Amino acid sequence: MIVYRKAFLLLAAEGYTTYKIFEEKVLSQKNYFEMKNNRPVSTKVIERLCRRLQCQPGDILEWVPDEIALAEQQNYQNAESVRRDLSGGRERY
Repeated sequence: MIVYRKAFLLLAAEGYTTYKIFEEKVLSQKNYFEMKNNRPVSTKVIERLCRRLQCQPGDILEWVPDEIALAEQQNYQNAESVRRDLSGGRERY
């Protein structure tokens, strides 16, 4: 499974918040959430992101075995659920 966690780490290191990603149209909301859920995105999206971050595709995506990726995704979703519960359901963007 292709995962995009490296893309989000690199975006964060460059100072991109979710708000800034949408405001500067780095990614559309659809592509952002597709990548957050490790779903396929087009090579155009990968190219645009590489151009913005001045990096190679291998700097923003990687392949991991499905069972590892699915376990990590489940852990992320559980952590997000706890965060929402603690924040009273308020989302921060």
